[in-house]
Amino acid sequence: MRRALMVSIVLIATVLGLAVVLLNPVGPSVVPIVGILEGKVSSDVGFEVRFWSNFDQLMAGLSSEDVDLVVLPISVGANLYAKGFPIRLVAVNLWRSFYIVGKDVEVEDWEDLEGKEIYTPHGKGQTADVVMRFVAKRHKMEIGKDLKISYASPQEIIALMSAGKVKLAALPEPFTTLAIKKAGAKIVLDMQQLWSKETGYPSRLPITGIFVKESFYKSDFATFLSAIDALERSTKYAQEDAQEVAVLAAKYISGMPTDVLLESLKRSLYQYVHAGDAKKEILSYLEAVNAVDPEAISMVPDEGFFLQ
Repeated sequence: MRRALMVSIVLIATVLGLAVVLLNPVGPSVVPIVGILEGKVSSDVGFEVRFWSNFDQLMAGLSSEDVDLVVLPISVGANLYAKGFPIRLVAVNLWRSFYIVGKDVEVEDWEDLEGKEIYTPHGKGQTADVVMRFVAKRHKMEIGKDLKISYASPQEIIALMSAGKVKLAALPEPFTTLAIKKAGAKIVLDMQQLWSKETGYPSRLPITGIFVKESFYKSDFATFLSAIDALERSTKYAQEDAQEVAVLAAKYISGMPTDVLLESLKRSLYQYVHAGDAKKEILSYLEAVNAVDPEAISMVPDEGFFLQ
């Protein structure tokens, strides 16, 4: 049975009947926590997972006093921190997900995109949008003139590509795989490799992270450590048995076939990396976000952003 949005899922009851409350995005970000959701990973603490699917739901959840941890795109978390929200980045758990796919078009390198239109989901400030604007700027390509970026939902983009109305799209997994299977697209550029080529950093991007509210780790540090330990082991579990993970995760991602999820996991990197161990990579990415879209991040965060 499909899980409804914002439904609370209480796992592993504690003696007092309390649980660590985790806000998690609807969609593929369920993969690194599915071990906890499905009881495949043991934990010394209980978890209550609440799903959010839009910014209003996120803000409502963050405003709730009982929320302890939240999974967010790194850029969203940095922007909230800059606005004074008392959250700190604990770890990055998604590093590889974005690809440019094409149909009936030949693209071998970035320069081949000049004069083209690329569709991408959700609007300005998301990872694919930031990387494209960053690389375009480095190659002296003007957005809107030399390269057009258009926005639509991933489902709409795939439908348009199937109908021959869209030739290029920058998509995250599992929508990259869905475009390949449903629209006959092929991967033309790896966005992680584009980023690496321009920055010299490894071929990965700090896409999604685990954030903690200050009130939680300051008031109950032992419980916080237990919760983070379970989340780290759940992320590791997601890397170990792709077949089982795909079957379990499909329960929480409406309309996503298990075979698509399974294939997408081969091109995704869910890896738990402590924020302090990846500080330079994270700051480099956030500086790029701020440079190409100051509205997405009003300022690059200071040292207080990282829980070390």
